[in-house]
Amino acid sequence: MEKSNEIYLVTIKNPLSQETNAKKAFRDINEALAEFRNVLQAKVGQGYESSEQSYVTETQYIKTAKLTNKSGNTIRLRLENIPFVSR
Repeated sequence: MEKSNEIYLVTIKNPLSQETNAKKAFRDINEALAEFRNVLQAKVGQGYESSEQSYVTETQYIKTAKLTNKSGNTIRLRLENIPFVSR
């Protein structure tokens, strides 16, 4: 089985969180998408409205979501593929 030369990075920017710029890296796109969707659905369940965008080419994958609640708090989610370089 050939190993991928990229990882998938999920970034959560939440100004009200203690960790305002949380990042998680995944080797599998399905796990990264599941994490992205889980965070998105949890926030929608808490009353946030979301808008999503995707950008896909042969070499690049980016999925973003902007979540806003009635008090004006905005959370941004980003899923992207990035090259994995090992030593």
